[in-house]
Amino acid sequence: MPANPTQMSSEIAQRQPDSHPVRTAAGDQSAPSSLERASSERPAQFEDLQVRVGARIQLIFSRRDRGAALSSTLIGYAAHEFLIVRAPVQGGLAVKVQNDEWFKVRLFTGVLLAEFETAVTRQFVAPASYWHLGYPAVVRISTLRAALRAPVDLAARATCDGQPAPAEVRIVDLNELGAKILAPSVLGARDASLQLEFTLPTGIHGEVVQISVAARIKAIKTIERSGDNTPAHAHGLQFHAVGEREKLLLQNFALLRLSEVRADGA
Repeated sequence: MPANPTQMSSEIAQRQPDSHPVRTAAGDQSAPSSLERASSERPAQFEDLQVRVGARIQLIFSRRDRGAALSSTLIGYAAHEFLIVRAPVQGGLAVKVQNDEWFKVRLFTGVLLAEFETAVTRQFVAPASYWHLGYPAVVRISTLRAALRAPVDLAARATCDGQPAPAEVRIVDLNELGAKILAPSVLGARDASLQLEFTLPTGIHGEVVQISVAARIKAIKTIERSGDNTPAHAHGLQFHAVGEREKLLLQNFALLRLSEVRADGA
């Protein structure tokens, strides 16, 4: 039978291997070095984080040969009872684990990194594969540097005001606030407006979404690409008037990439 969530919360509080002493909760961008924490780790309650439904999370199994952390999505939760997450997929198939198998959950919300230990209490396979996880009694959080940008390599098109056709560019770092792009020539003057269009992987079953955001050029620098002598022009962009849908997609993607970078460097 599934473990009792209240009992699991108590067990989680007692089995935190890396946490500082905490009180059990009562009764809801750039290089990898930019991931340094700006403040010490501290305890919190999950519901106080106000994590959005649809937020990307990582599941890290300490006793499983699964390689990198498995990616999942928060579907919902009942405060002080359980979390509901999408079953992670590996090799095109939903991952199956033993109930009561312990693992670490890692997620980003804003500029906070949150981690906690939990276990699967129930697994569902139809009509969709998802898991119930024991509700965490405590969550360890730490503040990361603000405005982290994730290192990426994405093809994009930039249309600057007054230009007759879009330019083919590459995005080399990205978050919901802005991006750095490389272009074969200068796209426009500082503070010039442009429209940036690109395809963004969601990380779910190979799905992608089309993103179009308005931006302003805040910095321009000529650089040489590694491996050849072809000059490129780096443009620092600041996004503005970003819609809620695009903001959430960009934030989830950037934080997932940052967590992957952190896991690779761990």
